[in-house]
Amino acid sequence: AEAAAALRESIEHHPAWPWLSNVKGVAHLLAARLLSRLDVARANTPSSFWGYCGLATIPGVAYRCSRCGLDVAYPIGYQSRATHCTRTGRQCSGELAVVGGEAETRVAPRRTLLGGRATYDAHARATCYLIGTSILRCGGEYRSFYDAERARLAADRKGWTPKRCHLSALRKMEKMFLRDLWIAWRRAVDLPIVPAYFPRIE
Repeated sequence: AEAAAALRESIEHHPAWPWLSNVKGVAHLLAARLLSRLDVARANTPSSFWGYCGLATIPGVAYRCSRCGLDVAYPIGYQSRATHCTRTGRQCSGELAVVGGEAETRVAPRRTLLGGRATYDAHARATCYLIGTSILRCGGEYRSFYDAERARLAADRKGWTPKRCHLSALRKMEKMFLRDLWIAWRRAVDLPIVPAYFPRIE
């Protein structure tokens, strides 16, 4: 109880807390877990937070099954699965083939690639996921953005599974949250900011 009280007091004196305290779903513990991993003075752009937390995308390869129409993507060098399931979860006997003639594919980084070390802070990544799911439960402006983005993906990406639409929308919502945190934190400590990468939600 004493440790919890000390943590609450410490977080309430953090420069970013006045902004964080107004975000539905982000309480003292989650805020402390995230802020302890980040250094706003070393992050000159919001994408620095994204990369450190494992939310930045990396080059990948897109595959499509001609039988069931499933679309999947893996990082370059990642071994794709020999078998796969349809969008409804049933086993498919078709083969995944590389999709050619499309724009460059970007995918979320895997925990490791070809047995190497992770290129991001796994603890920060897990904390962002917890924050994202907490925000979804509590609602608010970020939840509204998630709902709109997931609906857009479901309509535009017919070959994506519902889980992929969910994770993609969740990741983009988390990136918006980190971007807004970066702006609020930098302003609180009188550090310069760069223009937003995409419009703020209103």
